[in-house]
Amino acid sequence: MLYNYRHFSRLYAMGERFDMTFTERYTPFSPEQAMDAHLRIEDVEDGEYLVQETILSRRHGSAFDIWSSMGGLEPEGQEELDYIKARATPAMRKFTVETRHHALELDAWLDMLEVRLLLIHKR
Repeated sequence: MLYNYRHFSRLYAMGERFDMTFTERYTPFSPEQAMDAHLRIEDVEDGEYLVQETILSRRHGSAFDIWSSMGGLEPEGQEELDYIKARATPAMRKFTVETRHHALELDAWLDMLEVRLLLIHKR
């Protein structure tokens, strides 16, 4: 599991919340603090591996961000709640990777505060 943790700003820690609103909750963080992650797993059997990623981020699976993009108003009825629920699912991706010299290497670009689960299976 990978997590791009980012700590809030010193101003926010000191109680300064002048630019934060009810729907804009990310202002205490520096803008776009993405992370380039490199994962190397050694002492694995050479061959082909299936990698399945599940991604939870502001763009994938965040009910708050979907609601905020809709205007941040109180949902009016079950239809709007169902819409948010349907859109608030993590992204999934599958791909294969070949190991070399008994090492499996993966690269991932994680958005700020993104959580990514990697399941790796030998094929």
